[in-house]
Amino acid sequence: MPDNHQRRLLPWCRYVFLLVIATGTTAAVHLLARSSLYAAEERAPGAKDRPASKESDAWGPEEDGLRTRLVPAQERYVLGQPAMLRLEMKNFGRQERTFDSQKVRVNNSLIVIGPDKKPARYVAGSFQTFGRGEPIAPNESVVLTEEIDVTEQYSVVKPGTYRIQFRGRDGIRGTSRIPPSNTVTVQMQPGQIPMSMQIPARLVEILPKNWDVSINGRISEVDDDGKVMPPGWESGPGTYLALVRDAQYKKDVLRVELWVADNKLARRATAQTGAAKLADAAVYLGKGTDGHVYWTLPEQAEKEWPEIRAKVRAALQIEEGNK
Repeated sequence: MPDNHQRRLLPWCRYVFLLVIATGTTAAVHLLARSSLYAAEERAPGAKDRPASKESDAWGPEEDGLRTRLVPAQERYVLGQPAMLRLEMKNFGRQERTFDSQKVRVNNSLIVIGPDKKPARYVAGSFQTFGRGEPIAPNESVVLTEEIDVTEQYSVVKPGTYRIQFRGRDGIRGTSRIPPSNTVTVQMQPGQIPMSMQIPARLVEILPKNWDVSINGRISEVDDDGKVMPPGWESGPGTYLALVRDAQYKKDVLRVELWVADNKLARRATAQTGAAKLADAAVYLGKGTDGHVYWTLPEQAEKEWPEIRAKVRAALQIEEGNK
């Protein structure tokens, strides 16, 4: 069965897809494998009227009178389970400010330092966001977001102490910058880590410069039951992700897509069997530690990263000749 990191994507992805068609935009809309991020894209009316936490000195640095604060949203944190934080902001100044909170939950909004004193890798990919400016009066507190799930966006697979800070967001369309927060300490207890978190953790170790792991999917990659659907193959329970080489322009971004299915999949029956159709199909790499691996490898990706085949096979422990 698919785990919760995949199951919660589907209820809202059709809405985003229809919105893209209706507006005529060509921008890529990436969908994370759990749907709770959708609430962060457009804050509900009246959100700023919700009470903030009790006053304390645990605020980040002040910028234009504004200060932010991260607050643990649960008492206990366990690996493989949601790890929620709440983000608040207060206007300590004498002037009303306007802010736009659309990016406080996505696009690498946190700094997460793990028990090894190194930054945890952001693996959620890029999100297209939308929002609006909202006022914050002097001495007013607002809740920018009720919950940010750290494990939903970062490779957090080791127990121990994590230090987490909101990194701040620049103003959008003339709104004030949202400043960095305080740093909170979270003790992550041992727990069962789902495959959708284990597989990205294996792959981040092999990445060359300018490459990232993205656990975002596209609408065609996961069906209504949370099953992966490699092109040219039947669907089945599993995990979808991509290795992405960033670029200045979206048209230049390279995506190496991977599907790790719990069971070996059958080829999809199709009336179109020409060379073009076969070229679009995913290639079966073999069975690894986490399941049966399928991928699509653009020619340009292999030119820029010649070791990619060997590196991926080693990371996912696929033996040569295993087909």
